[in-house]
Amino acid sequence: MKRKFIVCSIIVLVLVVVAIILFDNYSGHYGKEYLEDIVITSDDGAHIIVVKEWGTVGGTGAEIYYLKDNLFGYKKIKIGETISKDSCYSFRDNNYIVEWNDTTVAISYFSGRQSQTIDNSDSWESKEFIFPQ
Repeated sequence: MKRKFIVCSIIVLVLVVVAIILFDNYSGHYGKEYLEDIVITSDDGAHIIVVKEWGTVGGTGAEIYYLKDNLFGYKKIKIGETISKDSCYSFRDNNYIVEWNDTTVAISYFSGRQSQTIDNSDSWESKEFIFPQ
């Protein structure tokens, strides 16, 4: 009787693990699916950021990287991220505004929150990202 319980418990555990792995691989729920990178250069050419926008079940967002010039080309350094509601791709859909400063970049973007309207950029989320030294 005890052995039967142990065997049944192991079988159930294996089935649960297999179900989790299949769900993770085929649903996209746990893994972010990235869109094509968006490269944005300041008007004077002194600064470059890369936006890696992603989507998953339950939300979207973007990782913001700064391209820092060095002897071997550019080094990509993460300087922050944004979060938006599900299916709201602010950068892909060109619903963002970039303001460059000497040491920072400010990005306003439509995140799909209820208090925002797509045609009123004053209601959008706004974040400032500091360039690495």
